[in-house]
Amino acid sequence: MTELKTEELQKAINEIVKKISEKQNEKRNLESQKSKLESSIKDLQKEIDSLKKEEEKKRREYFNSLLEYAKEKLNTLDSESNWVFKDESYVIFKRYDMYYLFSEEDLELIEITEDNCVRLYDLRMYEDLLDDIKSDSYDNDTFIRRNRIDEIEHYYYNDSLADYMYWMSVSDVDIDDLLDRESDYIKWEDLEELSDFIQSDEQYFAQMEFYTLKDEEDETNK
Repeated sequence: MTELKTEELQKAINEIVKKISEKQNEKRNLESQKSKLESSIKDLQKEIDSLKKEEEKKRREYFNSLLEYAKEKLNTLDSESNWVFKDESYVIFKRYDMYYLFSEEDLELIEITEDNCVRLYDLRMYEDLLDDIKSDSYDNDTFIRRNRIDEIEHYYYNDSLADYMYWMSVSDVDIDDLLDRESDYIKWEDLEELSDFIQSDEQYFAQMEFYTLKDEEDETNK
């Protein structure tokens, strides 16, 4: 019996040793794959960083070209044009140190300053912004919820929030309250040069993107 038990134990040990060897091989293979993957990841990151630099370079070239284009076109104007240039691509004008190019097709406004800052604005409807705030009002504190509470306390209205908002339109709210959630925007009345090209008081410009035309590496090396 003892001899048989010993053989069984030896067999069990051999099986365990075999499994350990197999697992060690699996581990070495995974470590090899990991090393290759880490190397590939580093190479990809280098490519991404290089492409980002190339993108920044091309973007600077693009906006600098637009700035030169705007300056060139504005230099052709006289007072009879109201200092606004229009062609098939853009409506162009200048305010202080800022050049503006408005695309009627894309409904996009490009602002380029003399100190090399670029802001892109999207033309939006106040009604759309109000709809967004209405949706948020069910779960978040907004000026709509605060106004409703004020009316309940002072005028004894008792409409539900949904009923209160149902009839609410842009004409019922303060535009400054409406725009309080927007970090960067331009009201239509602040760009009277575009009054013939947009639906005036129904719309505003919301900032989408910001870029600088300065090359940070060049600035660092100065």
